[in-house]
Parts: sequence; C-alpha cells; structure tokens
Amino acid sequence: MQTTRFIAVAMAAGCIDYDIGQDLPEWPAPAPRPVDEVTRTDVILQTQTPKVDILWMVDNSCSMGDDQTRLTQNFPTFMDYFVGSGLDYHVGVTSSDIISTAPNGADGKLVIQRGLKFIDIDTPDPILIFSEMATLGIGGRFPEKGLGGTYKCLEEKRDTINAGFYRDEASLHTIIISDEPDYTQSSLITQPEYEQWYSGLKAEQGDRTFSGIISAGGSRYRQTIDAVGGIEDSVLNSDWSEVLQRLGIQAAGLKREYFLSGVPVLGTIEVTVENPGGAVIAFDEAVVDPVTGSVDGEWTYDEARNSVTFVEFVPDSLSKVVLHYTVLASQQSVDEIPE
Repeated sequence: MQTTRFIAVAMAAGCIDYDIGQDLPEWPAPAPRPVDEVTRTDVILQTQTPKVDILWMVDNSCSMGDDQTRLTQNFPTFMDYFVGSGLDYHVGVTSSDIISTAPNGADGKLVIQRGLKFIDIDTPDPILIFSEMATLGIGGRFPEKGLGGTYKCLEEKRDTINAGFYRDEASLHTIIISDEPDYTQSSLITQPEYEQWYSGLKAEQGDRTFSGIISAGGSRYRQTIDAVGGIEDSVLNSDWSEVLQRLGIQAAGLKREYFLSGVPVLGTIEVTVENPGGAVIAFDEAVVDPVTGSVDGEWTYDEARNSVTFVEFVPDSLSKVVLHYTVLASQQSVDEIPE
C-alpha cells in the first residue's frame, strides 16, 4: 500500500503548472533596408598586337593539291586584318617534309619566293607572294611531319637560315594545313614535348596560339591545339572563308568576347561601341532559338564565363567597348553601396 500511495503522489505532482514569471516581449516586425540598384560600366579598349609572327605549315604530300588551292583562294580574307592595319607582321610558310635533301621549304626551312623568306608590312603584293609560297605542290615525302617541320623552323633553324622571321617581342601563331596525321619521330620531339616547348616560347598565353585545318586523324595536332589554345576546323570543308576570317581575327589580336568585372543582374546589360572617330553604336542582345540554334540579335551573354560576345561584329582597333549593367546585390563592393 505504501508503494501505491508514492506513485499516486508522484503522478499528481506531474500535473502542477509552473509560472516562468514574465511574458515574452513582442518583437518589432522586420523592416530591412531596401537594396539599392548599383550599376557599373566597364570600358574595354580593342587593341591589336603590335608585332605578329605567323607560321603556316602546309602539307605538300600527294593529296594536298586542292587544299593548297583552297588556302590560297581564301587567303585574302585572312589578310584583311593585316594589310593597311599598321600591324608589324611576318608571315612565312614551311612544309611537312623534313628530309634535308628535299626542295624549297623542307626540313624546317622557310619557303623562299622572289628572294623573300616571308612577307611583311613592306612586301609589295603580299597576297600574291604568299599564294606562291603556299603552292608547294604535291611532291613532299611520306610520312608527313608537321610538328617536326615547325619545330625545326622555329627552334633549330631560327637563328640560321630562317633568321629574322621569329621575334622575341612578337606574338606567335602557327597554323597547320594537313589532311593526314602527324608522324614526327619521337627522336626529334614527341607531342607532349612539343606542347611544352611551344608554350614556353612566349610568357603570356595570349601571345601564342596553335591552330589547324586538319583531318579527323590529326590527333597530335588536335592535342596541341587543345593544350596551347587555337582554332580547329576540318580540312574536308569545301568553304574555307569563315575559318580564314577567324584565324585572321585571332592572329591580329582582335576580339569579339569581353569579360565583365562584376556579376550582372540578367537582362540589365547594355552594350555600345565607340569607334576611333567618336561615333557610338548600340547593340541588341541576341535571342537563341532552343530548337534550331539560330541567333537573332547582335551579342550574347555567357553566365559561366561572365562575358559578352558579339555574334558577328568585330570592333575596329582602338574602339571602346562599353558594358553597362546592374551589379548583382551579392557582388556589390563596399564602395559601391550608397550610404
């Protein structure tokens, strides 16, 4: 009976109400300060590289006759960005044949035409002379060794037979034209060694590119393009005008992509270009059709790269590209937030 009474008392004690002594205060309703719209204007000057060295490696094997013709026919499109631009350029040609006893342009030597090893700003009729240089014929020996030819040209023969072409202070752009893989022997240089050597020729990444109009089997060329940075296109395309234009823009240092200094609120970007004469042109944002991929407009914004890219337009040298936008609140700096 004593045990029963203890349990009953304990259960009764569990029902007692406790007074904590005071009521909780009523907190004021939240009233955050409205976020001010902060705008930013990035002004980017379109510049060109003052000095440019461009080496074309033209495969001269038996299947390359039509490709050499396509190159020379579309070369004026490439040169549009050099002739009359004021750029100090060197443009030379070597071949994929590195047999020392082979004819003009072999074994890493620059092709010589009319007594010239390369064309430059002072060359009369540079397009004609390049066409003669690039028309190497189809007598080159198998196997093709484009990496080896350019290595010999820019390294082994740089200061001897090719002296004057390569300049330490100039940007460097190598362009491969070949419908075959590269067969350069590893005793001369392997692809990884070539990649390391070529990247080391210039301290700044933007001062050297490696590009190619190549075949599906050109894996060594493709690996070098991916590692160094450049443009790749197929040698099987019948129309080379577009890729020659892109190669010209790249080598001349002209850009179509411009990076914002802050993260914008989507839909607030305004793009204008002020040309060297002072005229200002406004451009509309492009809309991309998700089904067809067609683009209607003049520029696009890439969130991943935080950049604006013109669809077709390329600002002239010394133009000012002006990007005006509202800065995303989380990205605003202390100095930009109004007091």
